[in-house]
Amino acid sequence: MKEKRLLWVYGAFLLLFLGIVARLYLLASNQNYAENARNQTITTLELPSKRGQIYDVNKNPLTGIIQQWYALALPGDDSYVKLFRYVPYQSQTELYQRASTAATPFLIPVQQDLTQKGIFSVAEKKREFPLPIAVHILGYVNQEGHGVSGVEQAFDDILYQPQGDVVRCATTARGSLMEDTSPLLQTAPTSQQGVQLTIDTAVQRIAEGVATDKMQQGAILILDTATSEIRAAVSMPTFDPLNIQKSIEAEDTSL
Repeated sequence: MKEKRLLWVYGAFLLLFLGIVARLYLLASNQNYAENARNQTITTLELPSKRGQIYDVNKNPLTGIIQQWYALALPGDDSYVKLFRYVPYQSQTELYQRASTAATPFLIPVQQDLTQKGIFSVAEKKREFPLPIAVHILGYVNQEGHGVSGVEQAFDDILYQPQGDVVRCATTARGSLMEDTSPLLQTAPTSQQGVQLTIDTAVQRIAEGVATDKMQQGAILILDTATSEIRAAVSMPTFDPLNIQKSIEAEDTSL
């Protein structure tokens, strides 16, 4: 009788074990579970939002000409060492801090395309020229991609685009890329709307050169005598749209 009970207990445990094994097999072979597990490790990185272009009277673009490269940085010192020499000086501290503390990949501005060096890189158009033009007319945008002053603010409803490009990558729990996967760039549609001004880029540059050389305070305004359209407008002191914080803190009324 005792042996019979043991056989029943043994049989029950065997059936339970076989059931667990079968369940694990189904879970491992079920592609939906695998897909769901992968979706839970997708990291989405947003690039700066796009905006419609601003043009001069000759339809020459006054925005969005220069490329800005961004590289994918991974958590850990290895990524920091690889990227440090290519990151602009003002972003090197950010790279060091985030590489040491971040749990997921992130994008960092770099000075060139690093694809050939095995580092995922994407390019976006910078809003300003390296030597900004007509800053008081054009104005500047904030980190959310909205215009804060000038034409950027006045026509923000036309120029603003809520969506920007995004980079998606599958990552492990430690923040490294999953094997046999590559980051994917998802491109947002570009706004076809823009704003055309009456200023002439060549005349504007000349006026800015004269103002920089001859004036500390004041303004230059150049109009077309036939149409009264403004071809150039300069105000001194000027401000740097590439370093708004410095201009805000300045006491020279540049803003």
